[in-house]
Amino acid sequence: MTYLKIIWIVVLTIFFIEVIWLSFSSISINYSLDIIYIFFITIFILYSSYILLKRFHFERVNAILLSLCWILAFNNCGLILSYLLNTINRPLISSSLADIDHYLGFYAPALVHWFWNHHGLDIIFRYIYASLTSQQFFILFYLGGLGKVNYLESYIMQYMIAGVLTAVIGGLFPAVGTHEWYGFAASPGQLSDLERLYELRQNIVALGKFNGIVEFPSFHTTAGVLLIYAFRHESKFIFIPILILNILMIFSCMSHGGHFLIDIIGGIAVAAIAIGFERTIFKKIHSFSFKSKKNMKEKTPPITDFAKR
Repeated sequence: MTYLKIIWIVVLTIFFIEVIWLSFSSISINYSLDIIYIFFITIFILYSSYILLKRFHFERVNAILLSLCWILAFNNCGLILSYLLNTINRPLISSSLADIDHYLGFYAPALVHWFWNHHGLDIIFRYIYASLTSQQFFILFYLGGLGKVNYLESYIMQYMIAGVLTAVIGGLFPAVGTHEWYGFAASPGQLSDLERLYELRQNIVALGKFNGIVEFPSFHTTAGVLLIYAFRHESKFIFIPILILNILMIFSCMSHGGHFLIDIIGGIAVAAIAIGFERTIFKKIHSFSFKSKKNMKEKTPPITDFAKR
């Protein structure tokens, strides 16, 4: 079985679980047909383009198209999964997270207020925190465009494993952000996330709104670690900026993302589990989903070389 099949199985399994869950539950669903149509049309266009170009062996273009299709499908399905898991209404663990932070010697309001008093850095770190989406597009086009499809597939697999783990843990152990817990002013985005969390705890699911509601573990942190790992073999001119940017992004999760320090530690742990699980899968199947059979025979290095990644 190739990564291509595994990734589609993951996405479709999540999708059908959500359809069944929504169909047989008492959850109140608010949705916009326009957004749903746009989502499926975009997926159809990306995947149709991939199928049409596949016969011409444009591996790099195909890699980018299929990766965009995967990420778009998974991000939406994963987000809805996190919504549904939060309708279970598990007890909030915010007090426990704050207690652990206190034990570790970290007090979030002090860091947040420091940035408020340094307006220039506050703006810079706000953009750094928001850089995750741009970095996702960059890695897909960079690795896909250079034909490094094995690394690209590994990153996407790790990202999906981490996303599912984060959604499940976040649903079982929900929490509010530091702004709500400590009572300091929140950004509009944080207020929207909090509003969404409380809606879900009343069994109201709005499919037309997109909010990251998972507090613990920090998915921004997890994604940052995965990006650093994905670029580890690149030249220092690429790797070092990626490393610095993502270290700063992980730090900004506490100053601008409303996260506790323990959320960051949890996010790093999830990334480590996702990488380890993906490496185990890789050793068993050695997938080259994007490549044509002809190019696989001619250009694919020995399996032992890839196993050292």
